[in-house]
Amino acid sequence: MSKILSIVVPIRNEEQNLPFLRLEIETLKNALAEIDISIDLIVNDNASTDGSHDFLSAWSREVPWVRFFHFQVNRGFQGSIISGMREAKGDALVVLQGDLQDPPFLIIEFVKAW
Repeated sequence: MSKILSIVVPIRNEEQNLPFLRLEIETLKNALAEIDISIDLIVNDNASTDGSHDFLSAWSREVPWVRFFHFQVNRGFQGSIISGMREAKGDALVVLQGDLQDPPFLIIEFVKAW
């Protein structure tokens, strides 16, 4: 039976980073599929004022495993994470920074230990 990994990503004004985030997450998804793990991606936009909303909205329409939530007010980093945890459907959960300060591919090491 396949396991599901929920990944919560809080976003605020990350328009320039989002194409890189998408590439990294989609690469990670393919690598995890090889070890029978699927992704439940939850991206929370904390009232961005740049083009983050448009990018994330389009991505979530194109890819069924991406769930996008847009907050009208900035709930803050921790509030965004807690909201994502409430929405998570996975067997395990990881929080990832939208600016990729932690390489998403490291998640594979966590999953192997799991």
